[in-house]
Amino acid sequence: MSSTALPIPGLRWGSYPERSEPVGLHGWQRTPLLPWGWPGGLRHRAERAAGLAQAMRSMSDEAFAAQGEALQQRLLQHGWRQALLLQACAHVAEAARRSLGWAAYTEQLMAALAMLDNRVAEMATGEGKSLAAALAAGVGALAGIPVHVLTANDYLVERDAGTFAPFYALLGLQVGFVLSRHTASRRQQAYTRQVVYVTAREVAFDYLRDRLSHGSPRRALQRRAAALASSRNEPPLLRGLCMAVIDEADNILIDEAQMPLILTREVAHRGDRAFLWQAYVLSARLVPETDYLMQQGQHRVHLTDAGRVHIGALSAKLGPLWLNLRHRDETVCTALTARHALVRDRDYVLVPAADGKSGEEVAIVDAVSGRIAEGRKWSRGLHALVSIKEGCQLPADTETMAQITFQRFFRRYHRLGGMSGTLREARAELRTLYGCNMV
Repeated sequence: MSSTALPIPGLRWGSYPERSEPVGLHGWQRTPLLPWGWPGGLRHRAERAAGLAQAMRSMSDEAFAAQGEALQQRLLQHGWRQALLLQACAHVAEAARRSLGWAAYTEQLMAALAMLDNRVAEMATGEGKSLAAALAAGVGALAGIPVHVLTANDYLVERDAGTFAPFYALLGLQVGFVLSRHTASRRQQAYTRQVVYVTAREVAFDYLRDRLSHGSPRRALQRRAAALASSRNEPPLLRGLCMAVIDEADNILIDEAQMPLILTREVAHRGDRAFLWQAYVLSARLVPETDYLMQQGQHRVHLTDAGRVHIGALSAKLGPLWLNLRHRDETVCTALTARHALVRDRDYVLVPAADGKSGEEVAIVDAVSGRIAEGRKWSRGLHALVSIKEGCQLPADTETMAQITFQRFFRRYHRLGGMSGTLREARAELRTLYGCNMV
C-alpha cells in the first residue's frame, strides 16, 4: 500500500483534504486501510503489538529515538502496512511507558487499532480512553496525518494536551490545543501542530470560518488562483479534515448529531427591537391552555386558534411588522418560550457582561455537559427575549453566515474513530450515518 492511501496534505490530497459526503446513507462504509483479514482478530493483533513493545524496553534512549525516526520515514513512504502498523503501535506504547510511566493494556491497544481502522470502540469505565486516544493519535501523526483529538470541554482539552505533551515530544511530535477563548492567530498556530486537542464545537466552527474565507476545499484550483490574486493571502485555520479521534463518541455523533452549529456576525440595528419588546409584553396577556399550549420538556409553545384571534386584537394598532401573521405568531410563541419554558439557573445563567460592558448578560447552559456554552446564542430573537425577561442589555443583532451539523461535519473526515462507554445501542446509527463499525 502506498503512502497515498493516507490523507496527508500535499500534492495527492491537496492542501486541505476533505472527504465528499456520501450520496445516500444506506449501506455505506468507510474503506478500511487494513483489508487483509489478519488471523486471530483484534485481540491477537494487540497482543502482538504488546509483545513488540515489551521487547523495546531494553533499548537505550538513543536507540529508541533512532528507531522512531526510521519508523516515521517508513510510514511516510509505505503507509499503514500490516507489519508497520504493529511496529508503530508498539513504539507509541513504549513511548507512553517511558514518558508517562503508563504501560498500555491490551484493551487500550485494541481500541487504538480499531480507531485507526475507522471504527468506534466501546470501552468500560476505567479501561483508559485518554491513553487509547493518544496511542491512535500518535500513530496517525507519525504517518504524517494531522490528527484532531476531540474531547468534551475546554477543561479536558487543556488537561489532556498538557498531560500527553511529554509523550508526543518523545515521538518527535508537537501537540497543540484550542480553547473557546483563543484568538484566530492562536488557533491557526495550534492547528499547525501534528496533534491538536479541541472540542467538536470549536473545530466545526473553525471549519465554517475556513469555508467562508477560502471557499470549498474541493475547488482547490479556483481557491488557489483567488489567493494569488488577493492582497490578503491569509492561510486557513485548519489543515483539512484528515483524521479525528473522538472521546464520548455517542454524545457527539448521535445525541448532538442534528444540533445546528450556526456561525453569525453582528449587523447594524434593524429596527425590530421594539417589535420584540411588544411581543414580550403581549405574551403576558395570553391565557395558558386557552390561548396557547406548552409541550413540556421540549421548550415549544403553540398558539391555539383562540390565541391567534386574541393576538390579532391586541396588536391591531401596533405597526406594520404585526401585519405579517406568520412572523407575528412565531415571535409571540418565542416570547412565550422565553417567559415560561426557559428557566434561569437551569437553561441559562446570568454572567457579567463581556467586553467591559456594565451589567449582566444571558449565557446558555449546555444541556449535555451542564457547563456554560461559551459564545453560543439562541436564534430567532429568543436570546434577546430572554434578555428582556431578565432585564439585561439586549445582545447585538446578528445574521447567519454559515451553518452545519455534527452529522454532516464528521462525515467529511477521511479517517474517523472514537470511543465511549455506551456505544452498543447506537451501533446501527454509527454504521449508517458515519460508516463506522463498532467493536
